This record gives sequence, C-alpha cells and structure tokens, in this order.
Amino acid sequence: MDNSIIAALSAILGSTVGGLTTFLTTFLNQRYAMRRDILAKDVANREQLYSEFLKEVGNLYFDSINRTLDEASQQASLIKMYSLVGRIRMISSEGVLTSAEKVAEDIVESYKRPPMTFQEFQQLWGTSDPWHEFTNACRAERQSMLGRL
Repeated sequence: MDNSIIAALSAILGSTVGGLTTFLTTFLNQRYAMRRDILAKDVANREQLYSEFLKEVGNLYFDSINRTLDEASQQASLIKMYSLVGRIRMISSEGVLTSAEKVAEDIVESYKRPPMTFQEFQQLWGTSDPWHEFTNACRAERQSMLGRL
C-alpha cells in the first residue's frame, strides 16, 4: 500500500475515534447530570411533603387535646392529613408510608378520647415523640437517596 493512503486512513480513523470519544463522554456526563438533578428535585419534593405532613399532624395532635371528631371544624384537617398520606403513598418508601399511616391512626385515636387538659395529655404521652418512627424513616430514606447522587 501506498504510504499516503495509510496516512489518510490513519487520519480518518483517528478523527473518528476522537469524535466518538468526545461524543460518548459528553453524552454520559449529561446523562449523569440530568439523573442527579432529577434525584435532587425528588429529595426536595419529599422533604417539602414530609414537612407539610408534620405540620398538619402537629396541629391535629394539639387540637385533639380538647376536641372530639364530632366537631366539624377538624374534619377538613383530617381529610387534608389523609390526602398527604396518599401523596406519601405515591412517592415514598414502604417504611415512610407505614409510619405515616401509624401517625394518622394515632391522631384518630387521640380524637376518640374525651377532652383533657394539657397536663393530662403530657402524662399520656410522657416524653415520647409521636413522630419519632416517621422522622427516622424519612431520614433513612433521604440518606439512601443522597447516597445515590
């Protein structure tokens, strides 16, 4: 073969390999960045949802001290709480969902008790955190998701 043909083929092959390498590197970097952005938005969305849930159940727990479910004013809040549990069911892990459902059940049970003073409520709950299991499940899920970034 002629040296000029070999040189021309080498140049074409070198340019092709260099172009494909650049394309593949850019493609993989863009794919990783897009995946990372989607995961970061998902984590932020879950944090906002869990925050909203905790705020709603906190208000309901406090309200359950001296009210019952028969009062219509809290029925809308209970529906909102179950709506948030439904949203949690759509996007969360099984551990988070199970603990959120338990929190919702605890709230309904607390409304079934007769009205009580805040001191009686404190004695009933003691120093325990009614959301401890839920917040631990949320933290574990978050750490798992951030580990995939």
